Amino acid sequence: MAILIGFVFLFCGYIAGVKIIPLRKDQFLVTDWSTGWTVLVGLSCIALGLYATWGFQVSSHGGVASTKVSSLVVTIQVLARMLEPVGAVLLSYAYLKTRSFSLFVLVVAIAAAKLPLGIILNSKEIGISFIAIFVMTKWIYDGRLPYRWIVTFMIIITLYFPFSYAYRATLVIGNSLLPSRLKRPMNIWIKPPRRMKEMGELFPECSRLRQGLI
Repeated sequence: MAILIGFVFLFCGYIAGVKIIPLRKDQFLVTDWSTGWTVLVGLSCIALGLYATWGFQVSSHGGVASTKVSSLVVTIQVLARMLEPVGAVLLSYAYLKTRSFSLFVLVVAIAAAKLPLGIILNSKEIGISFIAIFVMTKWIYDGRLPYRWIVTFMIIITLYFPFSYAYRATLVIGNSLLPSRLKRPMNIWIKPPRRMKEMGELFPECSRLRQGLI
C-alpha cells in the first residue's frame, strides 16, 4: 500500500511541476546517449542491482546476523540495489525512443522474470517494480496517461498480491510445523519445492494446503 501511495504522490508531483514550471524554448540539453549505450548501461545496472538484491534477501532470510556484516558491505549492497531502478528507466527510455520490437520483447521478458523472483525472494516490491517504473517512464515520455498499461498493471497487482500472500503463508506455516532439525530459514525461500515435499511427507495437511494454494 505504501508503494502504491508513493506512486500516486509521484504522479501528482509530476503534474504539479509541469503546470508550475514554464516550458523553456531554449533547450540546454541537446545531446543524448546512443541506443546501444543506453541499453548496455541499463542492463548492467539491472544485473548489478539484482545481484545485490539476491544477496541481501538471501542473507536476511538465512538468519545471518547483521553484526557479522560490515557497514561498508551493507552500504555497497544498498547502493548497488539502487542501480536497478536506474537501469529500468534507461531500458524503458531506449524502447520508448526507438519503439523497437526487440527492446519491447526484452522489457517484457525482464518484467515477467521478476514476478516469480519477487515471490522466491519474499518481496512483492521486487516483483512489480520494473513494471511500475516502465509505466511511469512511458507516462512522462509520452506526456499522457498510458491507460492500457495502467489497467494491465492493476490487473497484475490484483492477481499477483494474493498469490504471493498465499505462497508465503504456505511456506511459513509449514516451516513452523517442521522439527528443528529440518528448519533452514534460507532454504524456505530459495528451495521451496524441496521444503514443500518435506512438509508433505511429515504433515499431510500441509500437502493438501499446498495443492489448494500453489
